[in-house]
Amino acid sequence: MDINENMNYVDNYMQKLRAARAISKLEREKAGPPKNLKDEIIEFYESLPENEQKNGLHMDFLKKRFGCPSKIGVILTEIGFTSKRSWSRRPYRRYWFGPEIKVDEEIKHVQE
Repeated sequence: MDINENMNYVDNYMQKLRAARAISKLEREKAGPPKNLKDEIIEFYESLPENEQKNGLHMDFLKKRFGCPSKIGVILTEIGFTSKRSWSRRPYRRYWFGPEIKVDEEIKHVQE
């Protein structure tokens, strides 16, 4: 590869990067201001079918979806969720249930 071919490659690559950055900027502007984590969690939970809400959400899933588990736990507690650990299955996961869900002593209805 000679120097001219190398320069053409670099120029093409830079054009593609600039185009991708411009598209990304337009998409961010179109989406509006970012939502806060609390609103994202509430919106997500309300979009779930009732049977999924009743089964609870485990922290591994929430962590993959929203990020930092310590912030998620605080927010869930703040908006009235309760947590319960399932001792009937390994690994012993902690499940979070919405305020309208009555949690039994032993979680038996959780489906994985």
